[in-house]
Amino acid sequence: MMSTYILFYSSNYTAWAENVLKDAGIDCNAVTVPRDISAECGSCLKLSTLDIAEALKLLENKHVPIDRVEKIEK
Repeated sequence: MMSTYILFYSSNYTAWAENVLKDAGIDCNAVTVPRDISAECGSCLKLSTLDIAEALKLLENKHVPIDRVEKIEK
């Protein structure tokens, strides 16, 4: 199963992004960054790979800065 994570530069950006996506009806969860991913921030958003394109577009439109997107097979 593929898991998709959006990493941010701070936990404030993670919380902001979670609110933006949930308000738009995209299911996502703030989680601790998995150990095999390094990041400046200790939290990230986990969401369905099917929703990633829409999620990234929404975050761009709201000017939410992201660090990167990681996909992990688990």
